[in-house]
Amino acid sequence: MTRAERWWTCTPKDFEGDAGFFSRDSGLLCSGFRRLGIDSRVVLLGESRRTDGAPVIRASMRQLRCPSWWISHGLDGVVLYAWGRPEFTPIVEAVRVAGIKVVLSQDSGGLVSPLCGAREWFTERWRVGGRWGVLRVPGVVLQVLRALSWGIVSLDLRRLDQFALGDGIAAVSPGALARYRRYVRAFGREELVRRLFLLPHPVSPDCTYEDGQPQKSCQVVAVGRWSDAAQKRPDLLMRVIEAASRRRKEYRFVIVGEPTTELEEWHRALPPAIRERVELSGVVAHEELVEVMKESRVLLVTSAFESFHISAAEALCCGATIVGSRSPCLPSLRWFTCGGSGTLAPKLGAEELGRALTRELAEWEHGTRCPATISRRWGDQLHSDQVAAKVITWSKCSS
Repeated sequence: MTRAERWWTCTPKDFEGDAGFFSRDSGLLCSGFRRLGIDSRVVLLGESRRTDGAPVIRASMRQLRCPSWWISHGLDGVVLYAWGRPEFTPIVEAVRVAGIKVVLSQDSGGLVSPLCGAREWFTERWRVGGRWGVLRVPGVVLQVLRALSWGIVSLDLRRLDQFALGDGIAAVSPGALARYRRYVRAFGREELVRRLFLLPHPVSPDCTYEDGQPQKSCQVVAVGRWSDAAQKRPDLLMRVIEAASRRRKEYRFVIVGEPTTELEEWHRALPPAIRERVELSGVVAHEELVEVMKESRVLLVTSAFESFHISAAEALCCGATIVGSRSPCLPSLRWFTCGGSGTLAPKLGAEELGRALTRELAEWEHGTRCPATISRRWGDQLHSDQVAAKVITWSKCSS
């Protein structure tokens, strides 16, 4: 009797290995492998915890850097979330010495260097720099200087050394994939181009919408870590929702995520007729979020930058469409909204997002959006077992 193929995932961080971990990224990819009948575990750093799920294996950094540790598990392949960081290159080396295939998952929009697109790279650096307050200007200037000088050796060449060890290099969106191709070619590493392939972050299979399910209500949902104002832009969220709620009196708006003080004050100040249609639901369990998305027609994304935006992927699989901005810092949204799956504003602004939301709601009202069709299309690409299958297909084709 032949043994089951063994593909593990590894995130070299001391993360919780609880149910929340298995609802996204490497934990959910492990679950996807297991749904395919593949023997899969997740490797994390640190000591075992009471909350760890059954597939979690804990290891030390010393073990992860030791080929014999990897050999002892008899693996066929590892999907490693190393982010191109040089400190994790010894892990890649150990896996390769052990004779195991390794896929390097890049959780990035692909703007890792000005060589991927100078204007787009600077725009993202500037927006990320909004987190630094008064240090934004000197911080961004320092990043520019580093990228154009010593960073070529300390970051770019070391990242490329890591890429050279990988059997596969996975990008999470078509836009990111194009940027990584441009990046390796800029350094004359044409041999790395064929190792690049598309591997989106997985979505839980319970994110689905089928024919016969209750009809979607007139509801818009927004999901975010609102305390990160520079990235999630709650200021835009408040302005867009307030304007839309005045124009569309039949719509409800649900804001998921821990509300900031500003969000709470804004909500209290809304006229009663609007406030009763705007819900600050706070942080909710995955199962509850899925139900909200199944009920909603549109997910509103006010983010200034994202590497992937898992909530948008989940919303699509739940049959909702996406409204956001056509920004170079949001490459996944261009993919997610193609083929009638949403509407993008030409720029990141309250008026532009408001108009895009109005257009998208009109599409629903005119009957041009079919949630079951949207769900099937994106579930076939993003559900965890489908993403895991992409790894296996890639492995066989690259052998």
